[in-house]
Amino acid sequence: MLKPGGEFIFTDLMQADQCPEGVLQPILDRLLLENMASPGYCRGAAARVALRELSYEDLTPHLTTHYAKVLDDMESLAAHNGHLLDENYVQRARTGLHHWVEGGDKGYLAWGVFHFQA
Repeated sequence: MLKPGGEFIFTDLMQADQCPEGVLQPILDRLLLENMASPGYCRGAAARVALRELSYEDLTPHLTTHYAKVLDDMESLAAHNGHLLDENYVQRARTGLHHWVEGGDKGYLAWGVFHFQA
């Protein structure tokens, strides 16, 4: 609940508004989700409850960079301390991170910060 004039700020990883059906299934399966919101969906949901969008900071260009860096760091950790890590975990993480990088590279994912006001 927001009082009149109250502000709601949130960030989320989302599917892109123009994401083709089914291409994010590997990501959804890994996260145990049926679907992901998109920026357009969030805007529509906010409008339905009379929130006015003040701004949207599109961080999508950083999404692939972020997940590629996480993947590189994980690979480095596995190379130097692999004996301390569960190989099944490492392989699942490697596969999942590759899906995020690929989804970002292909423009199927979005990331941003919304700022709404009641």
